[in-house]
Amino acid sequence: MHTFILHLFDYCNAVILLYFIVTNLVYMVLMLICLYTVTLHSKFSSRTAVAEYLDSPVTPPVALLVPAFNEQDAVISTVVSLMQLNYPEKEIIVIDDGSTDRTLPNLIEHFQLLPMDFIYRPTLACKSPDAFYYSHRYPELLVISKQNGGKSDALNCGINMSRSPYFCTVDADTVIERDALVRDMDRTLSDRGIHPHVHVRAPWVEFTECDVHRFRRILPPASRERDWCRWV
Repeated sequence: MHTFILHLFDYCNAVILLYFIVTNLVYMVLMLICLYTVTLHSKFSSRTAVAEYLDSPVTPPVALLVPAFNEQDAVISTVVSLMQLNYPEKEIIVIDDGSTDRTLPNLIEHFQLLPMDFIYRPTLACKSPDAFYYSHRYPELLVISKQNGGKSDALNCGINMSRSPYFCTVDADTVIERDALVRDMDRTLSDRGIHPHVHVRAPWVEFTECDVHRFRRILPPASRERDWCRWV
């Protein structure tokens, strides 16, 4: 009996040792794969035309949609990080989805927003906005207040108000690396064969001079549209 117990302990020790050896080998393989992937990503990032996209006048604008529900503690830092993104033209649309905390008041106070009247066309089904808030100090920011309808409903509302050909959804508690958007758009545009040095005329965009200091972007009646002026 004593010999059997000793053999049983030896067998258990061997199984445990084999388990640790196999586990460590798997972890080592995963680390090598991660190292290889990170190396490839670094090489790819170093070759991307980030500066070209930032300096190109034909880089398409992007709408950043931020659905927010009871995000009073994080929404300000999220919007600030989006404003600091390295991208030539972007619009930030925060959709307050019926928050019961100070999400909307915090946004209004921090960015000095004022209620504004905008044209709203419900292309996608969602609950109608209650109010729009805007500030000339932050022309890229628009805040929409609406009744609670869920994240998808808030995103549909943001898409209805966006004027950009591309949009990106961002959680209200997320901080994005400054070059993340331009790198992601580099891959998107590269897949479509668009290069920053190639001037592609968009037939659905028309720029009309408002006055000496303002420009108005007008979209065709068949698409989502909102007249707006941007200080330049």
